[in-house]
Parts: sequence; C-alpha cells; structure tokens
Amino acid sequence: IEKLNKDILPKLDFKKLHESYNSSDKQYAKEVLKSLHDAFIQVYQTDYLTDREFEFVLVPAVIKAQKTGDVSIGIVTLDIGSSSEHWGTIFFTDKGLIDDQNESFTKAEREYIDTNFIPYDYWYTIDIERDHHVDFENVPEEICEMLNYCRPSENDLQMNGPEI
Repeated sequence: IEKLNKDILPKLDFKKLHESYNSSDKQYAKEVLKSLHDAFIQVYQTDYLTDREFEFVLVPAVIKAQKTGDVSIGIVTLDIGSSSEHWGTIFFTDKGLIDDQNESFTKAEREYIDTNFIPYDYWYTIDIERDHHVDFENVPEEICEMLNYCRPSENDLQMNGPEI
C-alpha cells in the first residue's frame, strides 16, 4: 500500500483509465496494471507466491463484472495460507479507488459497487501455488492480453492451447 500510495497513485489518471477500459486495446489500463505488477515484484521480491512464505497479500488483478462484462483493474487481498481465499478488492474506477471492504460506505457508494462490479471474476498477474479459486484455464482473450502485458513472454497465459 505504501508503494502504491507513493509511486503509482499520484501519477494515475482515473478518467483516462476508465476510458481505456472501454477502448479496444486497453493500452493505458495495461500500463497501469503493469506498474502495479512491477511494484508487487519490488515489494515481495518475487512473482511466485507459496503458502510457506506468505499469508495475506495484495495482488494486482484484472476484474470482469459478471452482470455487464465490463473489465477493470484492481488489487485483490488473498489469504495465501488458506489456498488463496479472497478477502476483498480495491477497484480502480472512474470515481477513484473503491475498497469493497470499506465499512463507511454511503448507500450511494455501496449501490455503485453493487451495480457496476459485483459479482465479478478476477485474474491476478502473479503466480500462486495451490490456488483453486481462479480459473486460469479459461481466461477470456481480452483478459489474457492484459495479463500477458505484465508477464515475460515465456510465462504468457494460454487460452485453450494456442499462445495469445
């Protein structure tokens, strides 16, 4: 969180990010996701997590709303010690950062989250040992493109066999 607050958020243009979500190439969203991924690696000194080394972690992710199909990015909190149980998400929205675990939401803010994001699927940019909650075997193509932007080419995700 400290690295995010110091190095990434001050440079982030939320309006441009929101526009990028709706563009065909999602370039700015990919760049922001990559900056989150790189910051994660700097903080944790790895892009592969095991339950022997870590417990709770915040990982960069691509999020897809199940109701609307809208794609965005965020940070998901996972309990690596319990097979990567999901504990919450910080969404990067046109209104700024919204933490779905914030207990001081107004009714309007809660409605905004529920209408635009929940329920959702997510895929994170790093590798986690023993996570059975995320289906990396059937990642939508647009999500693969975003995730692969963050990964070295030898670690690209594949969708149904062929490399994306």
